[in-house]
Amino acid sequence: RRQRRRRRRRIQSARKGSAALEVSLDENGRIRVGSTTGGASPRDVAPDYSTRVWRSVLPAAAIPRLAEDCASAYLKVKTTTRNRGIEYETNATYWIGASRAPRTALEAVALDIFRHHSRGVRFDASSSGAEWWTQVVDEELDIPFHWDRDYELQKEE
Repeated sequence: RRQRRRRRRRIQSARKGSAALEVSLDENGRIRVGSTTGGASPRDVAPDYSTRVWRSVLPAAAIPRLAEDCASAYLKVKTTTRNRGIEYETNATYWIGASRAPRTALEAVALDIFRHHSRGVRFDASSSGAEWWTQVVDEELDIPFHWDRDYELQKEE
């Protein structure tokens, strides 16, 4: 029962006067896409969550410049969660709106990825786009596979 409640949390929009948005999670804890009422809708899209690898997507000549830009954008920040004030350290994140022109090579890459994955899907360009961040670590270190998490929900468990 408690788990079901967590699967359907009501999240208040940060915008003043906005209606609440219900977010529904699938059996794997991912945000459910499409109709949650069981009825088909032309806007429903079955996401493909399979793991895929694209090789040679970025031209080799662009890599050194992108690596420099990643180092410039990399920033550790201390922050707190909105509702409970739980402190944690994270990397700075950035946003590029779907209808904006990229100002940097990294924003261009983020938009290219967004456009690839949203091809053929109707969306509101004024509220859609790509969140991106960089990781800069020593070559000897490794960032293991992980899922980002909701720190407030984790604290409840």
